[in-house]
Amino acid sequence: MLTDSDRVPLAARAWIADGVRGALVAADATIDWYCPAGFDSEPALWRLLDPGGAALRVGPVRESSGAARRLPSGGQRYRPGTMVAETTLCSPSGTVRVDDALVWPGPGTTPAGRLVRVVTALTGPVDVEVELLAGRQGPHPARVETWSDGAILAGPGAHLHGGLVVRAGGLAFEPAALRPDRPRWRAVRRLDPGEALAVTVDPE
Repeated sequence: MLTDSDRVPLAARAWIADGVRGALVAADATIDWYCPAGFDSEPALWRLLDPGGAALRVGPVRESSGAARRLPSGGQRYRPGTMVAETTLCSPSGTVRVDDALVWPGPGTTPAGRLVRVVTALTGPVDVEVELLAGRQGPHPARVETWSDGAILAGPGAHLHGGLVVRAGGLAFEPAALRPDRPRWRAVRRLDPGEALAVTVDPE
């Protein structure tokens, strides 16, 4: 689970983009910077600059406390000839690879700005979690509304541009922490070697 101590160095990130918008993927597979409306727009995920900001993590389930919560990274690279970022993560029960890309649908095509995350179990079985951390926005905290196959991150203020819709392979998000200023939501699935879970993020 994401905590205030789970911060990685600035350089430990991959940059993915589609020519209009971009996102940063940390070495622990947390996206903590994402500008869905364009490079010069306000971010919808901004934990990179503010510990109280919004973020989205995909990876092996981490323990809630103690040294066991920190899992080693198997490395990060770009798939040759592409801007697809590959992040390999290890856990006591297995290893996963998270592939991240921003899909460019072409001019005049909507919705634009789809972020696609695919986590694949390389060894295992391994329990994989998708965690959505809503960020603080002054006196108006974001909220997360859930339904059968995803979560919507919405709230007032320029940061969210109306919100993000996050879907995790048909899984329902459940509350991990219901602090009024920074709610957290997560979905968990066990993956056997070779199995994959797709996560999509769309501007609302």
